Amino acid sequence: MSTPPTKEETDSSNANSAPPKTAAKAMSIPSRVPPGRCTENIISTCFKGIVTVEVGPNKMAFKIHKDLLVFYSDYFRGAFNGSFQEAVKGKLSLPDECVDVFKAFNTFIYTRQFCSEGDSSTVDSALLCRLWVFGDKYLAPSVQNGAIDLLTHKSYKEKKICTTDLHYIYDNTLPGSPLRKIILDWVTYRADIDKFLAPDMVERWSKDMLVDLVKLFYHKETKLAPMPTRDRCYYHVHPEGEKCEEK
Repeated sequence: MSTPPTKEETDSSNANSAPPKTAAKAMSIPSRVPPGRCTENIISTCFKGIVTVEVGPNKMAFKIHKDLLVFYSDYFRGAFNGSFQEAVKGKLSLPDECVDVFKAFNTFIYTRQFCSEGDSSTVDSALLCRLWVFGDKYLAPSVQNGAIDLLTHKSYKEKKICTTDLHYIYDNTLPGSPLRKIILDWVTYRADIDKFLAPDMVERWSKDMLVDLVKLFYHKETKLAPMPTRDRCYYHVHPEGEKCEEK
């Protein structure tokens, strides 16, 4: 593949070797969607250029329209639109990422759903937690918001709270993150706390989560206090002043 023309000819040996860790304002805020409603028949007319993302230790290759990928992720926008070697070669490797998570991410950026069958309610809660963390890591707030909305829908529909990945959530998020907040709210206001603190459950809790839980219970007025009514944007990632449209 020949190198795309630039103001000055760029040699891949001179390109920077690592993509940026931070980028500017996110493009994929909830009020914005990619241009057009693309289907398989007209996808090539909506977006130009293909890049390759290799995922996992076995380097599973995903061929993705660059315009679409960089719309949803500031990380990939910085990698593929800058002077980095990824932009020159049109290829990026993510050896430490999970293939299933990236498959769901790839499906989302094309369809706004997390599974190709179109029924996102079948997506496992653990995968949704990992998708949220992926969106946080790669600066894709629409992915984070979509994952947390679906996680909320599944929790209320199935009358379950995701507890198998509490250590994963706390190991991969920062204090005050929306994913931590929603799990803590569910446990505080919806769960049978005696059951959650039973001996067979304690190993699922991290020290930091127990501290956060104690703080929430301290501020809870009564044992049967209802969960506060919160706007769904409370759990979303938004630029300052941005809010979702009311449904």
